[in-house]
Amino acid sequence: SGLTPSQYVNERRLQAVRDALIHAPDSIAQLASRFGFCNQSALTRAFSQRFDLSPAQFRRQWSQHPSEDCAKQP
Repeated sequence: SGLTPSQYVNERRLQAVRDALIHAPDSIAQLASRFGFCNQSALTRAFSQRFDLSPAQFRRQWSQHPSEDCAKQP
């Protein structure tokens, strides 16, 4: 996949967060803690860099358009 081990772990964590934003009612701060980010800001920064949306924007977009397969973004 061309990723370093650290990049691979971070990618998997961000994918897990993305899935949790769709399926879990937890707050973003709770998700940050659950998936090993230092705090909500660190999660938001990493998620935004990866998906071009903040976690809150992603959740809002998903809840407005659940039939669109946003969860399968690269």
